[in-house]
Amino acid sequence: MGPDLYAACGTDYALSLDVKDTDAVAEHRAAQLADAGVDAFNLHHREWTAALTALFHSYSLLAFGWDAQHDRILDSMLGIAPP
Repeated sequence: MGPDLYAACGTDYALSLDVKDTDAVAEHRAAQLADAGVDAFNLHHREWTAALTALFHSYSLLAFGWDAQHDRILDSMLGIAPP
């Protein structure tokens, strides 16, 4: 995945990816997405960690967690977000 994908398809849509990468690859991916003008990254709520959230926030990307509709899950998600 890279800038070619966004050049071909545009950025006015939601892109969902399964991230099982090392920290270095995740950082590279966050940088690519930010450079391409992507606003947010959406992972299943179980995949977000404090470190991954901070990484994506450091590139001014919003971090969304899907399947987070119960209070306990929402509380957990808010607990990993930096203040």
